[in-house]
Amino acid sequence: MWVIFSLIALIANVAKVLAVKQFCSQIDTRLLVFSSRLISAIVLIPILLFQNRAFPTNPVFWGVILSTSILTAIASMLLTESIKKGPLSVVMPIQSGIPVFSLLALIFLFKERPGLLSIVLMVISMILVCLMLYFQKKGETRSKRQYIYSIFSILAAVIFGISTVLDPIAIRQIIHGALAYSACWNLISSLIMATTFVGGPRLRILKKTDHVSGILIYSLCTLAAFFFQQYAVQLSLKITGAVIHVKTLVMMHMPVVVLVGVLIYREKPPGPVIWAGLAAIITGIALIRSIL
Repeated sequence: MWVIFSLIALIANVAKVLAVKQFCSQIDTRLLVFSSRLISAIVLIPILLFQNRAFPTNPVFWGVILSTSILTAIASMLLTESIKKGPLSVVMPIQSGIPVFSLLALIFLFKERPGLLSIVLMVISMILVCLMLYFQKKGETRSKRQYIYSIFSILAAVIFGISTVLDPIAIRQIIHGALAYSACWNLISSLIMATTFVGGPRLRILKKTDHVSGILIYSLCTLAAFFFQQYAVQLSLKITGAVIHVKTLVMMHMPVVVLVGVLIYREKPPGPVIWAGLAAIITGIALIRSIL
């Protein structure tokens, strides 16, 4: 079943990116991220309460949720903004750097020693991402504002890389860990995101948007992507090596999105950017398989 859930998460991740590009380009990023988390919480919290009859009380569980909620609130806004306004064929391959930063987090936070192959792949991956940025900037003929979205994507990858290694810690703490983590994470995340609307001028963005369908589509895709990935991780915890395949399968949404950017949205980045990006994705997948 974890294979099926991984594939659903893959498809949902592709749909989420396309929803941002197609329906949400004019919607304030804070409102978009906040809405997705709030809708996910509204859907999942009743299911959690029906299943467990109460909220979890494990302090480690809540500590991880608070940490990852703050981190991913920032990362999600950076990545969403870069997807909305940057080229998919450049922005998404940069996310292949997430395993690199996960590996660095394991080294510095958990004192784990990676093997030589992991170190080599990490170096290659970062070289490829740097080459992407170099060739993009060299071939950029439009406004330099396009380049900043690649920087946003890198910053998001750093934060997602750190938070990724924390997710399994929370899931292992309690029964029905994937459901509890998904529900409580979205609840706390929506509360954190709500603080960004404090103040008179910022509240006006809630009155401006009439893109309800776009927000709803994006939110449902986000809910599916997050929940099914976490559930696949939960199911694979006791299966030797299965978590490797979960993360590998879900990460395969990136080359799909790159192809969509080139074929459907007619993006025309320099050839070396495309090749470096695809190579970075392959290296990132290999890195996942070497460290998990």
